[in-house]
Amino acid sequence: MDEASKRHEEILNQSEDADEKGALVNDVDVNRRMAEQISYAVAERLFNRLASTAFCEHGRIYGVTDELERLKNSVEHIKVVLLDAQEKQEQNCVVQSWIRRVEDLLHLADDLLDEFMIEGMRYQVDA
Repeated sequence: MDEASKRHEEILNQSEDADEKGALVNDVDVNRRMAEQISYAVAERLFNRLASTAFCEHGRIYGVTDELERLKNSVEHIKVVLLDAQEKQEQNCVVQSWIRRVEDLLHLADDLLDEFMIEGMRYQVDA
């Protein structure tokens, strides 16, 4: 059990008011669900960017259409796995950690796509 979970348990045990305990549990559940949705939202945004007309055009210009298509397919698979993992993370700390790492990687991929788009715009300006 991680430190946050232990602290949460202590707070619940110290509280004598059942309504207060219920409110704390609900807050934790809401925060957990929000974190789960963020990972999926990042993957969804990345997938939509890769499927956009602008990315298809940049992929064609730079000759990386196949690579972008493979990346889009990978992100689509990640979305499916995230949905399953999010259901399991409540019982498994390893899954929680894995979801955080995947989210970090998705953010890095999104940053890379930003750089790709910026380079594409520079190319268009210079042409």
